[in-house]
Amino acid sequence: MSDFGGAAKPLSENPDYQIAVLGVPFDEKSSYLRGAAAGPAAVRAVSTGKCYCGWTELGVNLEEDTVLVDLGDVDTSGDMDKSFALVEKGVAAVLEKGAVPIVLGGDHSITYPVLKAFARRFKPLDVLHFDAHPDLYDDLYGDRLSHACPFARIVEDGLAAGVVQVGVRAVTADHRARALKHGVRMIEMKDIQAPLHLRFANPVYISFDM
Repeated sequence: MSDFGGAAKPLSENPDYQIAVLGVPFDEKSSYLRGAAAGPAAVRAVSTGKCYCGWTELGVNLEEDTVLVDLGDVDTSGDMDKSFALVEKGVAAVLEKGAVPIVLGGDHSITYPVLKAFARRFKPLDVLHFDAHPDLYDDLYGDRLSHACPFARIVEDGLAAGVVQVGVRAVTADHRARALKHGVRMIEMKDIQAPLHLRFANPVYISFDM
């Protein structure tokens, strides 16, 4: 396994890191194609390629201005309950240090245990969710923890004070009803005509489902 971006510093020498990359190679809850479990390794490989640049749009050099470590991957070789518990524990450990976790999936079902850890640390918490699908199914083929369901569990459990979903499409009547019930704001792809200006009152967890 390669370190993310080549910017990661040895954990043994940097116990007080500021940013931590954590991989979750899990796709057992994908309803159709598998392969998302290879996501963490693929992102790391691309991040160390010749096109990688450690400078952000805000002028921060990740290689020099921050202490970024790569914590490797969560062990997902066991059953789902064990894997999800380890995901939650791993994210919580990073947050307890006051650091920012960057979690690489993995199918989108892992968002549920990740948000559990964030919700314990930050109350209230807002969520900004970029996705083509709202992931608000109550269940998919009888599975309430499917990759199509994490936001149904998140809003039911009250893990987020506010949820904004950007770019969604194929929204069902059930999705709309659940979103309305729990105050989820959907910005559908068909309605995006200009740059969005979003404001949040609380710490924000950002999720990208690709």
